[in-house]
Amino acid sequence: MSQFSLYLLLPTVLRVFFFLPWCVVAGGAILLFPTHLELVFFKTGYNAPLRGIHRFALWADIGPQLVSVFLAFLLVLWYAYPMPALVLASGIVARMVYAWQGFQFDGNVLLGEDDRQSVYVVWKEYMFADALVSLKKTNTGYVLTKAEHEEGDEDDEKEM
Repeated sequence: MSQFSLYLLLPTVLRVFFFLPWCVVAGGAILLFPTHLELVFFKTGYNAPLRGIHRFALWADIGPQLVSVFLAFLLVLWYAYPMPALVLASGIVARMVYAWQGFQFDGNVLLGEDDRQSVYVVWKEYMFADALVSLKKTNTGYVLTKAEHEEGDEDDEKEM
């Protein structure tokens, strides 16, 4: 094997080696640093830079799993070191509240243009399914709209 091919292989080996730590950091970034997701997700080489609806699709596709990996890491840490992990969990909750306290949802923002808006939509509308939603295409991108209930759906709800 030539030295040139080893240099081509090195980035792939490093990405494989650091994949699980990246998953933990990425999941934590979603909860703790939602304004810096560009740096963690698109500047590290694990994802190609995306815009618009494709960026929203990324959050919907891998965001919940990465947050689950982060929370699982915290549980393992708590099992191994209960007291320090409890202090760390308190700090994490405080940082999460601080990171999301000034956030207000704006339905006029195009999907995928603001990462906090996209993550919020994924968790509120998509993961918890508390409301039927649909996408509406505009000249500049996609926006979220409330889906209309069909008359048959309302009758089914009344019978339950």
